[in-house]
Amino acid sequence: MSFEDRFQRVMDLSRVLKRHRQTLVDLAVQDLRFTVSDCRVEADLTVERLKMYEEARMLLQDRVPLGGPKSRVSLMLSYNGSAWINNAITSIYMVGNRVSVKFSSKGKDVMDLTEQMYRPLFGDAITFYRGSGRSFIEESLKDPEVSTVVVFGFDENIMPYQEAFKKTGKKLVFEGPGQDPFIVFPDADPELALGDLMQAKFMYSGQTCTAPKRIFIHSTIYQQFLEEFIARVKRLVVGDPWDLHTNISPVASDLAVQRIKLQLQDAVQKGAEIAVGGTIEGNLIHPTIVKNATDDMLGMQEEVFGPVAFTTPFTTTEEVLARALNHKY
Repeated sequence: MSFEDRFQRVMDLSRVLKRHRQTLVDLAVQDLRFTVSDCRVEADLTVERLKMYEEARMLLQDRVPLGGPKSRVSLMLSYNGSAWINNAITSIYMVGNRVSVKFSSKGKDVMDLTEQMYRPLFGDAITFYRGSGRSFIEESLKDPEVSTVVVFGFDENIMPYQEAFKKTGKKLVFEGPGQDPFIVFPDADPELALGDLMQAKFMYSGQTCTAPKRIFIHSTIYQQFLEEFIARVKRLVVGDPWDLHTNISPVASDLAVQRIKLQLQDAVQKGAEIAVGGTIEGNLIHPTIVKNATDDMLGMQEEVFGPVAFTTPFTTTEEVLARALNHKY
């Protein structure tokens, strides 16, 4: 199939997604418990980004699959995906690969709808796998047509397969946990910094690998910035994901909730203060700010996959850069 044929199919997908927008949003809220407002933004942004392939045509049209013309790429997605996963799938397909897709078990209904949209457009060039994550990886390792496995997930689930990938010669592209720093220097525009921080930290109730987890604030503005950050967090609406006014809804992963409980307990035991929030009701984690966190705390070393921010002051650029790079991941 030519690049032009693939391009036209992806453009058709953007139109199909637009027609199914509301159903996709409803299923994402139902399956994943993300807020309806976040899911609407994601759906609209995905359609917009699919159309951006038009701008990338010159860069993509001469590319060929690294594994050869008949190669297949196995793509295992994280649970925090509903609409954006279409960008991941099509970016692999657009350069000529066939794709096998494994959704998280939490997104079963989203996957069913996605498959219904894809089948008439892509046929068996893009297929959907319904087994476990373990069997998906193991079958991909054995399948001679699979040249590459792309995985979103946790280290402990993926790294045990490292040697198997070396032996088979297949490529492993692994997008693991994030521990992103957010650094506020003394000359920063506080309104701009706070706006960016609130959106990046609390969209999807903090359930994105790119959400900032460690908030480094210069000591000369630490207290003032923190007070405004706390005031804004207090205004967030916590509750029903179907309510358009809700900003924070339940966290989808039981494991993420347990880790956050341990991270907060560890922070308090080591001298930090919970400035706001800290309440956990089932999987509903109220937006939380930890004050005066130190680098030895779990929340400063591990991924915090929820609406919890660890804040800490710094004094020099050299110090903050060294601290920002010195973390578990």
